[in-house]
Amino acid sequence: AGLDEVLAKKYFRQIVEAILYCHRLHVVHRDLKPENVVFFNKLGIVKLTDFGFSNVFAPGKKLETSCGSLAYSAPEILLGDS
Repeated sequence: AGLDEVLAKKYFRQIVEAILYCHRLHVVHRDLKPENVVFFNKLGIVKLTDFGFSNVFAPGKKLETSCGSLAYSAPEILLGDS
């Protein structure tokens, strides 16, 4: 059955807002994947978890190390492109 569209949009918006909040604080999660999103259905909210690979970044400075889950890596990371 899955989620209805209205609820899916609500949860997706919360995930995007959480990422934006982290980025405003100059924090990158570096391991975003479904397993690191926890749903609290009774409260109607989601939370990002597992910040073990997270890092503070300086705007304009590239993070050099690769980490996270290989299955969710961007193609350019897998191909070694910058």
